[in-house]
Amino acid sequence: MLFRLAFVLTILQCNAFEVPNADTVIVQSQGGTGETPCGTPSQPCNSLYAAFASIGLDVNNPTRVDLKDQSIVEAALNLGYKNVIIEPQTLTKISGRSDLGRPLLTVTSYSVFQARQLDFTHFAATENQPLIFLNSSSTITLNNCSFSPQSLLKDRHQLQPFISVQSGDLALNDVHFSSIVFESCGAISSQVSGFFNKLNIIRCVFTHVTRISGQGSAIDAKMGSNDVNIFESQFIGDVDDTPEQEGELQCLWNSAQVHIQTGNLSVVGSSFRYLKEGALSLDTTQATITSSSSFTQNSPLLPSYSSFRRSIIIYRRGIRIV
Repeated sequence: MLFRLAFVLTILQCNAFEVPNADTVIVQSQGGTGETPCGTPSQPCNSLYAAFASIGLDVNNPTRVDLKDQSIVEAALNLGYKNVIIEPQTLTKISGRSDLGRPLLTVTSYSVFQARQLDFTHFAATENQPLIFLNSSSTITLNNCSFSPQSLLKDRHQLQPFISVQSGDLALNDVHFSSIVFESCGAISSQVSGFFNKLNIIRCVFTHVTRISGQGSAIDAKMGSNDVNIFESQFIGDVDDTPEQEGELQCLWNSAQVHIQTGNLSVVGSSFRYLKEGALSLDTTQATITSSSSFTQNSPLLPSYSSFRRSIIIYRRGIRIV
């Protein structure tokens, strides 16, 4: 019970989105200007790029961005030493220019970035850039957002994650990741030399997120000594009754939907189902999984081993079911 109360308090802190007394910058492409400063009712900014340039350096006091467009294509956005809250008036589609060779959004230098109701579209599959990059102990909080590939390129293998982390806190609340295939990374990944300061996945859904090689199709995270919490989230594979090619059963498989290295993992009220690559892979991670979580039909579908399930694989340290 103490564990559950502590976890709920963490969730409430993650959802503390409203910040009083924030300044407001207005973004409206039609009739707006790219000259800075901008963002007033009489002179709105014509892009998020111009809005970010108009916001002063201050990580402690937030600035709200009142985004009035329903679809935007942005240049490489860089948020450094700033605190920004993006609040569209309705669900807004956002994508990045792929000709710049940089992420759509880079959050660095202790910045704080919060957003709601954004529908993120990844770059073209051949673009070797993550969509979002988090670094320098900064913080990203996303509420009621979604991530998807470009509609015409769903059959291509994506080379880089939706969210790549060198260091920082990431909190996702009610976020949906739709069908996508990654080459050798996860939808959310820490970089080779990086790790998360904290990772919270709250009421999120990962649907048909797969990976060609390696572990962690949805999440591939190094945590150091830090915490990752997965609360009331769903990881859903492809319901496919076509058996894989017959072969020898490997009890020690090398794939998974969620791969956590080091740190402390808590899984509460979450479901993992139809994941042929496996559900959880834990490497030197202390994990606690509540009985409200479920692992269903995570099978490689080998004809001679129809009852075999790939749910949890553990490399060192332990797991506790409560």
